[in-house]
Amino acid sequence: MSVEIRRATHDDLPGILRLLRLDLGWPADERAQRLWDWKHVQNPFGASHVWVGLEDTEVVAVRTFMKWQLRGPDGGLVQAARAVDTVTDRDHRARGWFRRLTERSMDSLGADGVTVLFNTPNAQSAPANLSLGWSEQPRPSVWFRPSRLRALPIVLRSRVSAGLWPSETAVGLDPASAFASPDVIAAVTSQRCGPLDALETDRSLGFLQWRYGLPELGYRVVVGTGRGVGNVAMVRTRQRGPGRERAVLDLAGGPGALANALSDPDNFDYAIWVGHRPARGWYRVPSGGPRLVARRIDGGSINQRFALCLGDLELF
Repeated sequence: MSVEIRRATHDDLPGILRLLRLDLGWPADERAQRLWDWKHVQNPFGASHVWVGLEDTEVVAVRTFMKWQLRGPDGGLVQAARAVDTVTDRDHRARGWFRRLTERSMDSLGADGVTVLFNTPNAQSAPANLSLGWSEQPRPSVWFRPSRLRALPIVLRSRVSAGLWPSETAVGLDPASAFASPDVIAAVTSQRCGPLDALETDRSLGFLQWRYGLPELGYRVVVGTGRGVGNVAMVRTRQRGPGRERAVLDLAGGPGALANALSDPDNFDYAIWVGHRPARGWYRVPSGGPRLVARRIDGGSINQRFALCLGDLELF
């Protein structure tokens, strides 16, 4: 049996998508190719670093680092990467693929200018990340708000993974139309997700057009009217168990942005938001937000905390 670890090529993509379908629930149709291209090829921060493990020419493991750009407290840019879409075939686990693929990827990431790595690992991969020098970061806070009192039991039964694809909704505008407005552009490119002393995503117009631009994912941009045109919310409605969830991904402008995001309460059962408590009537999810780990390429410590919106976390 021959064993090989190397950078992925286009010819490896069918094998990679097979693993993502079997383990992460990716679709079996052409949407998988479009989703992959959107995440790992069209990303304005750069193409992802993808490493594969092969046994007898079969792709049995994949480790993907998605390029990301952060802005530091001083306004300087930090080249980063986030570990996503990592799978080892169930019949080939406990053979060290995760560690070997991670170690092999470090030199190429460093050569590409990456200095910081971060990730929101699941329960299976978190211990492996920590053993490789990643450190725990403060968890983002997650908040929810029922759209009406009778929806509360639905919220309590919806503590499962959300569906990948959206529920249909006509709220707001499609992102391409919304981002054609100078008022919307001014609002969304000046927003911040957290305190000034934190690392946050560099939100350029090009980034936002890409982030919310894949039609299959059903993102909508809800824009205020009149003097409130600068109050903007990016949202997505999706199924989570028995409940229809309104994910409030990004807010820009004034307090009216949040009201815009929730302006059609008959079309969702509850809303979720990540970050500070957005308003009264929102309740913290007791289990906290996703686990967040990070490390520097050079092995040094991370001295700033991360300020991440739901738009930085959802789908990644």
